[in-house]
Formats: sequence, C-alpha cells, structure tokens
Amino acid sequence: VKDAPQDTYTYQVIVFDPDTSETSGVPQILRDGEDGNYMVVGDKLSSSYQILKGETLPANMIWGAEEDGPGVSIKAQGDYAVLSNLRVRSGERAYHLAHMGIRDEIFELDETLIPSVESVLSYYEFIGPRSVDQVREIQVSVDGGQNWKSLYSEADEYRYITERPMELRSQPLGDYADRMIRIRFCFFFDGGSFHQYRGDGFKTSDLEGWFIDDIRISNAHVIEESKVYSACLQSKFVLGSNAQSRGEIIAVRPVYFQSFPGMWAPVEFLAPR
Repeated sequence: VKDAPQDTYTYQVIVFDPDTSETSGVPQILRDGEDGNYMVVGDKLSSSYQILKGETLPANMIWGAEEDGPGVSIKAQGDYAVLSNLRVRSGERAYHLAHMGIRDEIFELDETLIPSVESVLSYYEFIGPRSVDQVREIQVSVDGGQNWKSLYSEADEYRYITERPMELRSQPLGDYADRMIRIRFCFFFDGGSFHQYRGDGFKTSDLEGWFIDDIRISNAHVIEESKVYSACLQSKFVLGSNAQSRGEIIAVRPVYFQSFPGMWAPVEFLAPR
C-alpha cells in the first residue's frame, strides 16, 4: 500500500549439512575438581549430547593379512585376491590393491584407534608399474567412517617391473592425538591411463599394483569395548566416575536438531594410560 508504514525484519539463517560433521566444532571435556567428575562444555547449536564410555588396550597388533591376525574390511571391485601371496614382507600373505578397470580399490582396518602425539603408522610396501593417474592414498576418519581426510597421497609414473624388497614407510599420527580414528588404504583411479592388472595367475602381471604388509600403529590404544549413553539435554553437565583401571575413556559428541550427531571430541582417559 502506497505510503503505508513499513516493517523491517532481520533473520539469522543457520545452514546445517548433516553430511559434514564439523559444522560447529566439538565440545570439550573438562575435569571438575579431583573427585573424578567431568564437565562437558558444548557449543551453541547442539540440542543434546551423547556420552561414550569405553575400555582400551595398547594397539600392539600387526596387520599382515594373515588368517589369525586383525581383520580388514575390503571394498575392492576387481576379480583378484586382496589377500595375496604374490609379494610379502613376512608371513604368507600381504594386502594387494590393483586396477582391473576404472574403479577405486580400498581396504579399511577393522579397529577404532586412539593415537597419542607420538603415534606413527608404519608399513612395508612394494609398488609395481603404475601411471600418474593411479593414486595411492591413506585416509583417516574421525567420525566413524562417514567422512575421510587424506593422511598421505602420492601418484607417480613407473613403467618397469623390477625385483626389489618391500620398503618401510611411515606416517605420523600426532595431529589426531586422543581422537577416535579409523584408517584405510586406497588405490584410486578416476580415468586416464593405467597399468591394468589382468588377474592372479598371469605371470607378467603379478607385480602390478600396490602391495602392503606388516601395518603397525605405535604408541596408540585400540577400543576393546564401548557403550554410548543416552543424550543429555544440558549444555553443561557433570559425569561422575570411579574408574581406576588403565585404559578407561570417556568422550562426548553433540547432537544437532535432535537427529544429527556430530563428531566425537578428543577422549579423556579416566586413569593414567
């Protein structure tokens, strides 16, 4: 209406992406005195929280692709053996990722790990002929595998098949100290040229791909068992504990809009680790 009084409104719009767990940071666990109580201080967007309590053990296992060793989850698309005896550093088998087509080849360690500032991921590798379009990458997830970040990535060209021992490689994990992480090894190919692995049994193709053996994580803990407790509605609350055993932990994560959990905050060890 011409010359009518006008009202002005100001709105604040918060865009929330449930596929991105880092929308609003992570809450903090604070000690509340010396009596074993813990206070969680959250952020402004959280509608509630979840508490995880668990028990851990030193991560002294070795992933060597052996039948009696720790497991992995395999997401390989090609018709070949990821647990291979074609090139090993020790034991009878090693992990093998290779391209038989335009596919991503992945295996994930079947453990949730808690590194320290001194933690190092080490492994032995042999890399056969490859093109610059075939990318070797190690990734880390802090939200149980929903999202992944690159810890190490490399792509180079090598045309020749050579006989040589597996080489020791290492990647520091100190940036993820006290976080609950998952680790996976990826061999990516999105298009271009590549050295094709023709399958087990073709002698001229036996050394194609990325062979990995004797994977270790030093100075870290692995979660043996854990339980997630019901959400707490307060922005601040106190969690009592009488835990005295080494390796017991607590962690917290926010829940947004009653339905979307964020990522876990760094864990707090309830007794000296």
